[in-house]
Amino acid sequence: MTRRRRAGTTGALAGCLVVLLLCLSSCQAPRIQTQVGDPDIPESEPVRAAAAEAAPELDALLGAVVADREPFVTAHMDVCTQGERNWKYEDSHQWNCGWSTEAGVAGGDDVEQGLREQDELVLAAGCKPRVFDDGNVRDIDYFIATYWDRLSGDERVARELPPMEYECGSTELNVIPTDPGYRTETNSFQIPECPDDASGLKPHTRTMECDRPDRDGYQKVFQDQQDSLLLYLQVRRSYAAPGW
Repeated sequence: MTRRRRAGTTGALAGCLVVLLLCLSSCQAPRIQTQVGDPDIPESEPVRAAAAEAAPELDALLGAVVADREPFVTAHMDVCTQGERNWKYEDSHQWNCGWSTEAGVAGGDDVEQGLREQDELVLAAGCKPRVFDDGNVRDIDYFIATYWDRLSGDERVARELPPMEYECGSTELNVIPTDPGYRTETNSFQIPECPDDASGLKPHTRTMECDRPDRDGYQKVFQDQQDSLLLYLQVRRSYAAPGW
C-alpha cells in the first residue's frame, strides 16, 4: 500500500524551519567587542606610587637572601601587561604591573651544601617553600632527594635542577641553580629579556623600567664564574592590578 503525502506538509515544515532560524539568529547575544585596559593607567600617579613603594621592599628582601656575597650580575624590571575582555578572554584587571629584582651569586663547589645554605637564608628572611596545587610543600629535603640525588654522571650538574620556589607573603622568590656550563640555547632556565613594547605581541606590555643584560650577556657572565654552583635569585611581586 502506497503512503500518500499530505498536501502542503513539506512547505509548512520548511516555513517553520525558516521562522525558527530567524528567531534563533535574532535572539542570539551580540558578540562583545574586545575591550582593553586604559592606556594611561601604567603611568598614572597611583600606579607609579605603588611601584615606588614596592621597589625598595623587594630590594631589601633580595639583599637579605644575597647576604654577604657580592653579586656577579644584577637586574631589575618593571613591566605592565594589558588586560582584555571579549567573547574569549575575561581578565579581571585592566593592567597588571609587576616589579622584579634579581641577582646572581656564587654558591660554592658543594652543590647540596650550597643549596641548603641558600634555603636557610630564604627561610630566615621570612619566606616559606611554595605550596603546590597538589598540596605538597617541597622543602629543601624534598628538593635534594627528588632532584639532586637522582642525577648521575654528566647530568649531575646544578644547571639540571629546577628552581626552588618560595612564597614571601604576596612576593614570589625563586632560587634558580645553574653553573658555568649555562647555555642560553639549551638550558631549561631562560632569563627573560627586556620586553619589546613594539613587538605587536598580545597581550600588550608596557616596559616602565628594565635594566638587565641580554641573553648572550648572561651566558658570558655565568661562564666567567668558577664555582660549581651558581644561584640566580629572583624576587618579584605584582604591585598594581586595577580593575575595570
